[in-house]
Amino acid sequence: MDYSAAGPRGMGEAVEARPEDGDKKAFSDALNRLSNYSLAQIIQAGHEALLKDLVARVNSGTASHQEKAILRNMLRDNGMTMGVPPAGTGPGQSDPGPALPDLPAYSND
Repeated sequence: MDYSAAGPRGMGEAVEARPEDGDKKAFSDALNRLSNYSLAQIIQAGHEALLKDLVARVNSGTASHQEKAILRNMLRDNGMTMGVPPAGTGPGQSDPGPALPDLPAYSND
């Protein structure tokens, strides 16, 4: 970690070095490759990559409390707080279940 007190972050807090900070060409190439995909594909890939990264950090014991909260929120937002949902129940694949009976009609008599 870089404990530099200079720059906009200042205040002397620890700043983790990001691998892509030193390699602008690799970032530019990755960005250009994304132009071949639809927005839905990019969102799916980003969701998957973030989930893998967060789970790996939690499993290795290196996740910060913020990363754990992000993972918890991702799981909650995707309905996985009580276990992995059954196959075929993802976004756009959910089964509406059995039809509910009609409500009885009431009159104002």
